[in-house]
Amino acid sequence: MPDLKAIFGIKLRRLRESKKLPLRDLSLKSGLSISYLSEIESGKKYPKPDKIMDLAAALDVEFDDMVSMAIDPASSWMKSSIFQEFPFQLFGMSLSDVIGLVRNEPEKASAFVRTLLEVGQRYDITKDQLFYASLRSYQKLNSNYFPELESSAEAFRQKYSIGTANYGSLARILTERGVVLDDRSLQKHPLLSTLRSVWVDSPPKLMIHPDLSDAQKAFIVGHELAYSYLNLKQRPLTSPWLHIESFEQVLNNFRASYFAGALLLPKNKIQSDLEAFFGQKTWKIESFEHLLTNYEVTPEMMMNRLTQVLPKCMGLPNIYFLRLHHEGGTKRFELSKELNMTKHFVPYGIGFRENYCHRWLSVKLLQKLAVAKKKEILVGAQKTRFIQNNSEFLTLAMARPLAIKENHYSCVSIGILLDAHSRKKIQFAGDPSLSTIEVHETCERCPLTDCQERVAKPTIYMDQKRTADRETYLKNFVHWQKRTTHD
Repeated sequence: MPDLKAIFGIKLRRLRESKKLPLRDLSLKSGLSISYLSEIESGKKYPKPDKIMDLAAALDVEFDDMVSMAIDPASSWMKSSIFQEFPFQLFGMSLSDVIGLVRNEPEKASAFVRTLLEVGQRYDITKDQLFYASLRSYQKLNSNYFPELESSAEAFRQKYSIGTANYGSLARILTERGVVLDDRSLQKHPLLSTLRSVWVDSPPKLMIHPDLSDAQKAFIVGHELAYSYLNLKQRPLTSPWLHIESFEQVLNNFRASYFAGALLLPKNKIQSDLEAFFGQKTWKIESFEHLLTNYEVTPEMMMNRLTQVLPKCMGLPNIYFLRLHHEGGTKRFELSKELNMTKHFVPYGIGFRENYCHRWLSVKLLQKLAVAKKKEILVGAQKTRFIQNNSEFLTLAMARPLAIKENHYSCVSIGILLDAHSRKKIQFAGDPSLSTIEVHETCERCPLTDCQERVAKPTIYMDQKRTADRETYLKNFVHWQKRTTHD
């Protein structure tokens, strides 16, 4: 539903101003107080029918005109489901605030919002994509660190005297809270066999796929505990999701995931481990592996937690996170998740027929894992220099086979911008054993001529270069023509 209070407020103010009535005069004619009229116009109050009739009489208009939804050309975009569900509140705004922008220059405001909606339709931006983009913006605005969730997770640990959070300890708490835990029978239902978990409301039951590792099960249970402990009402019933119904679901899912990560990787402990890890003078792969095995978590849980701890707790705010999927036997690599908290360019989304740069550490680990076909985790590190802007990152990556989907692999990586500050923090950043690799976004966009890993011609780069060359030639040509004419 559109924001009726905001729309009515705009209409009332316009009608009053068109009659050249100050609020005091409208108050006298309608019998409504000035403060109440002010609240109506600001979108805070919606009057009852009898008061709307008083206002209509005072303004000499029909009752139906007062309550109709049409206020100007912007009314069409107000009815858009995407616009109605956009989470303005995350950015300190309300729908009333946005609609209020129409008051001063309605035509320009309407044209601007229409353009945004048209861009979304033309480039096939779905509501789900909009929600996730909004969530990423929210994470960036807060440096992906949420003290209230950290405090809640620590309070939960204290309440239940949790030493080491793992599947056993968290499952015990879940069952004590009256939830039936079934980690045996989900795969018996063919249409649900690719799901990691299913939640049943009544009686409360959590079903977990039996093929998942204990680390994955621990996260799912921690995630479920968050919903009840944090009193999060709107939620998906499955993981992965079958359908997103609202942004509130997306936000609550993020909060629950953050809570579960903080349970499994307590802030003080992971911060201490990271300080020891970064304090080493040389790069040691076994130290990076130990960072993972020190907790009952998957590579993705570890890397996600680093995006929360590194910026605020470690003083390393310029980071990015990428997750790539790969099916063995194919040449395709899919970027399924990203979070860029830097001002520098990093890959985020590519056309369907483009090929991600095969010099990326993630791609190399996925290729190696797919060939070996082993149930193991591969880790690695390299210094990555993006050709586009010459920015250099320390890239840490972990790849693993997926538990449920055979011959499918996932790799998560985190990049830390290497500048004077981070090089002091990360002692092994200068280790010569860490190779520096020049990378680009995709083969189609890359200008490198001596790349052994190239899998496609630089078609987009060549098109862009031809356009740039023509523009330069045209500029020089026009300048030469002017000089010739002048001479």
